Amino acid sequence: MQSTFEQLVLDSLDFVELQVAVKKTYKVDLLPDMFVSGTISSMEQLVGFISSKMSTVQA
Repeated sequence: MQSTFEQLVLDSLDFVELQVAVKKTYKVDLLPDMFVSGTISSMEQLVGFISSKMSTVQA
């Protein structure tokens, strides 16, 4: 899970597909700015973000 999105060579369509899949599966919104700004730049950060959002929804 240490792979960065840059290492995975994801294009803009891949990011859109990722956003849709996360929204459908986990009910968590991913904003494009999170990826552009580097807030989420790796799979590990993405998993952490989703986990934190899910725990606040369940709490």
